[in-house]
Amino acid sequence: LSADASPAALSPCYVVDSDLEKDEKDLRRILLTILSIEEMMMMMNHLMMTTMIMMLRRIRRTRRILMYLQMILSPQAENTEAFETDESTSTPSTIFTTTT
Repeated sequence: LSADASPAALSPCYVVDSDLEKDEKDLRRILLTILSIEEMMMMMNHLMMTTMIMMLRRIRRTRRILMYLQMILSPQAENTEAFETDESTSTPSTIFTTTT
């Protein structure tokens, strides 16, 4: 190569006598590699999104179950009547009575 060669000719990737058929095969191989990598990335993204959606559904389902359990187990006005005592009929405690 001469000293006044173009920058492309000075690059290490420059090939003086290029075989067009070989270059086409190399380009096809590179494109197929890139496409397969892109397909893998798309599949990975799909898998990650599917996993995230499943986790969100599980969290929602867990929250819903906890909410239902809280509703079932929390004392409500109509359910607590059997447990309440009538303080007007209870006997006074004899522990703190004073004698006069």
